[in-house]
Amino acid sequence: MCARVIKEAICVLAVTVVPVSTHEWLPNVFAGQSFAWYLSRVLTQLDRLFERHGLVSLVAHSQGGVLALILLGSQPYDGKLWISLDQLASHALSTSNHLQREMV
Repeated sequence: MCARVIKEAICVLAVTVVPVSTHEWLPNVFAGQSFAWYLSRVLTQLDRLFERHGLVSLVAHSQGGVLALILLGSQPYDGKLWISLDQLASHALSTSNHLQREMV
């Protein structure tokens, strides 16, 4: 979108990283607990960015990419559908295993 608009206006780029610590992450990875808490954090950040800047591009890597697929998916995870695709301009997932147990 920026490339298309660059002649008419200055493109504003806002980057946000969702904060997470090792002690929050490990129980989910090794004990099979739900990642719903993390998805809620991501959704909160996406909502904030959407309100400030309009459409958002979601970029995720590794396990974050797997969770992004859950976030964007049409199947409930932990009993909930997570996101409206109307907020996204695009998404990019890098080195994400698409066959994780969260996806099943």
